[in-house]
Amino acid sequence: MTKFLIFNRQKFAEFLFYILCIFLIILISGCEGDSAYTNQIPIATITSPEDGSTYNEGDVIIFDGYGMDTEDKNLSGNSLVWNSSADGQIGTDTSFAITSLSVGTHIITLTVFDSDGASGSTSVSIILLEPGSISINTPPKAEITSPEHETDNINEYNLGNTVVFDGSGTDTEDGNLTGASLVWTSSIDGEIGTGSYFTINILSEGTHIITLTATDSQGATGSDSVQIKIIP
Repeated sequence: MTKFLIFNRQKFAEFLFYILCIFLIILISGCEGDSAYTNQIPIATITSPEDGSTYNEGDVIIFDGYGMDTEDKNLSGNSLVWNSSADGQIGTDTSFAITSLSVGTHIITLTVFDSDGASGSTSVSIILLEPGSISINTPPKAEITSPEHETDNINEYNLGNTVVFDGSGTDTEDGNLTGASLVWTSSIDGEIGTGSYFTINILSEGTHIITLTATDSQGATGSDSVQIKIIP
């Protein structure tokens, strides 16, 4: 009888150990599954108006921009919300025009939302003058031609590969801008070059917002941005 009880206790202990092992395996697998997915924050880009632009009250102002998300790809509709620091929300979607902004300085912010509720934003500053006012200086226009603007996918480069940067800056008063008047920056690596053309092969891994900022002789600026991704 004693041997029988010892045998049963051993079997019961083995059974409990087996159940515990299964529970731990399920628990660990569940934790790994939860941590495997990390939602990426969407990226917002404003292409119009340019930073530093000046308008007269009542002018038609065109707002263009886009939102790119790793999981949802191109965002549209109410996923893109435009706000003015002076007038509040002024529109939604990738493009619209408005004539009713109030006189003064406006910080225009485009905020984009993905399907999980994560958001990203970017801003530009514009000035609305009273009717009949004369703008002393027209801000320059910057344009990036390489890397190309992609609407469906982000430009991808392997880590260590050479990336060609080509762009221009034009100004009503100064004409074509060159040299230090054109500054290129990365949202990850900071300033990466100047001038209308250069190459680089030391960008860090990750998604970069590359911005070309053109500055005229009176300090007014205009910018253009493009997204690229450096992969391992």
